[in-house]
Amino acid sequence: MRQVHPVADKTIALAVDVSSVWEIKLAAIRCHATQLSSSPMMSAPAERQRLFFGREYFVRAALRHPADDFLPNTLKGYLQ
Repeated sequence: MRQVHPVADKTIALAVDVSSVWEIKLAAIRCHATQLSSSPMMSAPAERQRLFFGREYFVRAALRHPADDFLPNTLKGYLQ
């Protein structure tokens, strides 16, 4: 888990529930030997894997032109 770098909740710009496709995500991870050997989550029980892999979190690093913001207005309230 050395590659996992936690970030403060307030820096997360978008969280996406991917639990409906988590089995596909796990199958893709299993295709990469480096992912299998570097993540203890791959040997965790299925329910724990579902919790860990079921959401994707994104941090906005920079926004060059605020007028070009791609996030819908309904999501902007979550960024503050």
